[in-house]
Amino acid sequence: MFKKKKKTANTPIQSKATAWKPFTINICLLNKITETSPSPSDELELLQAGLGKRTITVSSNMNHSELCKLLEAEFPKMRSLAGGWLLYKAPGGSGRRRLTVVPPDSEGYTGSLIKMATTSGKTALYMVPLQDELCLDPLPFSAEEFVKMPKVECRTCQTTMPLPVLYMHVKSCGGTQSADDNEITGADNDDDDEVKIVAVTASTETTATPNPTFSPTPTTPLQTCSPAPTTSYEEEGQCPICLEIFTQRQLLIHASICGDSPDDVLKLLASRVDNSKDFKICVSRTDFFQRAMVQWQRQKKGTPGNTLRVTFLGEAGVDSGAIRKEFLTDLIGEIEKRLFEHQGHQSGKSPIYSLSDLEKGYFRTAGEVFTVSLAQGGPAPRFLRQWCFDYLSAGDLDEANLTKDDVDDAELFELIQKVEEETDLSAWTNDIISCGYTGLIKPDNKEAIIRSIVLHATLRLIPLLKQLRKGLQVYNFVDILQDHCGLCQHFFVPTAVDDDNEADADFIMQNILPKLSEKGTMREAREMAIVNFLQDFLQEIESADDISDGDTLPLTVPRVMQWLTGQGHKPLLMSERQEFKIALHFDHDCHQRMPAH
Repeated sequence: MFKKKKKTANTPIQSKATAWKPFTINICLLNKITETSPSPSDELELLQAGLGKRTITVSSNMNHSELCKLLEAEFPKMRSLAGGWLLYKAPGGSGRRRLTVVPPDSEGYTGSLIKMATTSGKTALYMVPLQDELCLDPLPFSAEEFVKMPKVECRTCQTTMPLPVLYMHVKSCGGTQSADDNEITGADNDDDDEVKIVAVTASTETTATPNPTFSPTPTTPLQTCSPAPTTSYEEEGQCPICLEIFTQRQLLIHASICGDSPDDVLKLLASRVDNSKDFKICVSRTDFFQRAMVQWQRQKKGTPGNTLRVTFLGEAGVDSGAIRKEFLTDLIGEIEKRLFEHQGHQSGKSPIYSLSDLEKGYFRTAGEVFTVSLAQGGPAPRFLRQWCFDYLSAGDLDEANLTKDDVDDAELFELIQKVEEETDLSAWTNDIISCGYTGLIKPDNKEAIIRSIVLHATLRLIPLLKQLRKGLQVYNFVDILQDHCGLCQHFFVPTAVDDDNEADADFIMQNILPKLSEKGTMREAREMAIVNFLQDFLQEIESADDISDGDTLPLTVPRVMQWLTGQGHKPLLMSERQEFKIALHFDHDCHQRMPAH
């Protein structure tokens, strides 16, 4: 311990450079901004266009510019991308999931940020263009995007192509094209006098009448937005609106006429329902509105985007569709009664000004219920004012179109009447000032006063409609409203022809299929008497006044139909309406089976 050590020269400490361990991540380039992750069919479409999913290796010390160079090497289309991009992720589960943004640091996206956001590569990332939209046309098999992919040869047409593209190619390959043939020809029926040849290049499409000596000159397609060499007009495709199957030749014509009816919108919504899970709701009929709204908001295992399954407490019914329609019919009726009001002679209703309902999120839930009802066979919420629908579809409001007929608040509606009728307005000075009017309160300014009341009554409802619009984002219905507001208006705004959509006595009797006994027997005679009595009963309550007995709702034909089938409205889809039937059975042995009933 006490020995003196020899002094030695101080040796510098050699510090070892930190070795950054690289990690791999899955990243998918989308063609445009979207709210959900792509489906498997969407990923195949992206892959053919040089987009889609790739696996890249990232180092933790990588900066933003190095990351951009790496991504441009994997996705050559990014070199021409304008408007910037952001990274998103879809944590948890499988299938289509909601994307959440990964915010960049002050230095942009770095390797350390990506490592933390993906948990060292365990979570996939999605690269979304912000202001640009990338082309989805299939690329030729020799494109730069397919260089690193393994190649295989189609056994039918001997075309060499990337392995991931083979699945889509097999569907359309007829063995008639070669790898170097970029001309697509199609012929009409052999019985036609004139045969058409369609030549498709990267930029033009021409039609010509061939002759025996005609020989098309091969053209070199452009790399960007060029058709795949295997595209055939005999390949089948599905229309995204009506979901019908057509050949590519027929699809070009069909696309110009499809989407012209409300039925196409309903089919599109129905196609977006995620059937992989159920959105289960168990609710009691007591205090139905409150319990239904709360249970709708509390569900965690499913979302309104899934198939709705309803169970009523204390009832043994299994929901195969009828209970769901009954639930949606009752809930939309309660939403109309509890959250909306009407004044004046104009049709339609506007939201009741209630900040407590806004705080509870009831208007957002109402929007989700409206969308689910349209997509899954329920009734249409056809009771909104035109100006309310205009805001829901456009996300904005033109105040110049608002009139006094759009005011549904009882107190403000009465105030407008008093201003119009009275000459001395001093008794309503405080009410007028509370509506935002700052001018002189005198009879000469009645028009300006009424205008202030109208704007006050309607513009204060914007937050409620804004929350309702958020609820309509289920199935991306808001996008459909913006693009096809003329077709969707039929589902929200009442018109003069709405009576055709309400069930009446004639509709029920025309769609009843009675299972009658043998003709000429006593049972058959009794059965026909019951059918005639049912028709008379429906016609009597149809012609009677709808007078409620206290808390009991009035007996109407739609309520009778709801008791019979679960829904009190005619099916919205014309195809479903034509197939709609009510089977009627007669129980002649009921006294033997249930003597006490």
